Amino acid sequence: MSLRVLMLGPELDAPGGIASLARRLLARAEGVDLRYLATVGQGSRAQKAAFGARALAELASLLRSFRPQLVHIHVGDDASLVRKAAFAAAVKAARLPLVVHGHFARPDSLLSGWRRPLAEALLGQADAVVLLGQAQAELLAPLLARPPHVLLNGVPTERFVPLGPALHREPVVLFLGGGEPRKGGSDLVDAMPAVRAAGPVRFRLAGPGADSLVPPSDDVTILGGLDEQTLLAELQDADVFCLPSHAEGLPLVLLEAMACGLPCVASAVDGVPDAIEDEVSGLLVPAKDPKALGHALARLVTEPATRARLGSAARRRVQADFDEGRLWDQLLQLWRETSSRASSRKKAASSTR
Repeated sequence: MSLRVLMLGPELDAPGGIASLARRLLARAEGVDLRYLATVGQGSRAQKAAFGARALAELASLLRSFRPQLVHIHVGDDASLVRKAAFAAAVKAARLPLVVHGHFARPDSLLSGWRRPLAEALLGQADAVVLLGQAQAELLAPLLARPPHVLLNGVPTERFVPLGPALHREPVVLFLGGGEPRKGGSDLVDAMPAVRAAGPVRFRLAGPGADSLVPPSDDVTILGGLDEQTLLAELQDADVFCLPSHAEGLPLVLLEAMACGLPCVASAVDGVPDAIEDEVSGLLVPAKDPKALGHALARLVTEPATRARLGSAARRRVQADFDEGRLWDQLLQLWRETSSRASSRKKAASSTR
């Protein structure tokens, strides 16, 4: 009989890495009966609150009808932390083992203010906590009741593949962070003059709100939001990938770009250095530093041999350590071990009554 697991997270068609990862895990599910409950929808705060209330009621129903042996909750920053604390409390009230999977872009914010007691309650009551990198594990250690499991994000390397070197006369720099300030799109805009001064170049800016960063021009194309197929096509057609984020967990889009053999320029924040070794599998720059960003991009735009070397190393790095199949195997093992421990505790408690 297969293990029954209930996974909680955002709507599967929502933008962002958590929804993308959840979709792929559901598609890959083998050896487990995996169900999914969306806990937050899209829209206004009121619409999200109403969605969450309905999801809490549906959770209660699923706990009775599906009878999961384990619940796995994906949680992000701020509002996600508040919502998931309520769902986690319901799971623990039902005396079910709980795995909390943290996707924190700003983990340091959990250590103070109103977030700390919520984070302590959510992470402290979990039977297992999954974090995206060793740096986060060390930072959040004061909030944890037991050592966390560091499971690196994964991407389907059999799908995200290079198509060979791009043959553009003007190298294409691709940015996929949209208008979200945390993604550093404004830093890229400030770096553009230095890149243009180095030689011919084209910029393609994608993601919700990308049109707020800079108007389209002869060398700037605004793409807006992308579905997964279009995202893959853009990655396979670009020459350089740029992610100058101010804060990140371990961004899936960066791993997807590396899997496609793209040389990447990214900010050295949080989990990014877990993926990129500077000058080996990409270039790292300080966050919020358009000058350093412009210099790194100009170098890649004008040095095709460096692009080829870094892109090949990036592909090898993802294949070795960030393959989605490996992540699935690690999760499945964690679920089985966590469920088994919970079952043993219940049996021990029953025998002492």
